[in-house]
Amino acid sequence: MSKDFYNDGSTIISITDVATSRDFAHAKILVSIFTQDNSIDSIIDDLNQKKSLFQNRLSKSIRTSRIPKIKFEYDNSSEFQKQIDDLINQISTE
Repeated sequence: MSKDFYNDGSTIISITDVATSRDFAHAKILVSIFTQDNSIDSIIDDLNQKKSLFQNRLSKSIRTSRIPKIKFEYDNSSEFQKQIDDLINQISTE
């Protein structure tokens, strides 16, 4: 299914977290993106432009009274983890 939403052959997109509002009216989907060719902002924009397709598929695969309005956001926690690792490595070599 993910290839239907974004497939350029050189980008890997993973869902890292989903947060929904209490009434399930809204859902924020955090994604990590590994790419060499495209900007992360443009990929997030592309995903958000295709969110109605994702919501439609979701409505067909789950039984619930409400399908949330989806917003994709970039999860930069892996970059933060790398910065921490780099700092720890720098301290340990001193």
